[in-house]
Amino acid sequence: MAPLPDLIEAEIVAATESFVRTKNPTYAALAYSLARKHQHPVPEVVQSEIDRFIGCIADVAERITMSGLGSRHRDFQGAELYAAWRNGIDNPMGALRREHRDDLIFDEITRRVDRGLKVTAARAAVLKMKPGVDDESLKRIWKRGKRADCNGSSVAIR
Repeated sequence: MAPLPDLIEAEIVAATESFVRTKNPTYAALAYSLARKHQHPVPEVVQSEIDRFIGCIADVAERITMSGLGSRHRDFQGAELYAAWRNGIDNPMGALRREHRDDLIFDEITRRVDRGLKVTAARAAVLKMKPGVDDESLKRIWKRGKRADCNGSSVAIR
């Protein structure tokens, strides 16, 4: 009997691919956390992002510890840390939430189409589930997901 697929490894790969595609550091953090928690190797690109972020924290910490009384760096600057984490991405957690929602929507439409519904009927059924988007958005999500499938992506939309 063939061994079962390693679902944790698949999640690490999906999060890593999403990080590479979007540069969203939230995906790197997810891949890193899963790998460490389940004793899997951390992908090199993910480790590089974690190292970059930790380096930013260390730079801030060094400025704080090397400054004297009354220095402007005496107090921790949360905005600096947030900017380092974002790495140019506006609202990484919001982007992750939207992409995850879109993945779920694409998967639900796909399930319904696979069961014999036309795409329009599948979209209408998903719209009744109140996914937080309108029909035009569902059309874009479906097209983007199908395009990703055609390009051989290992995940639907990511």
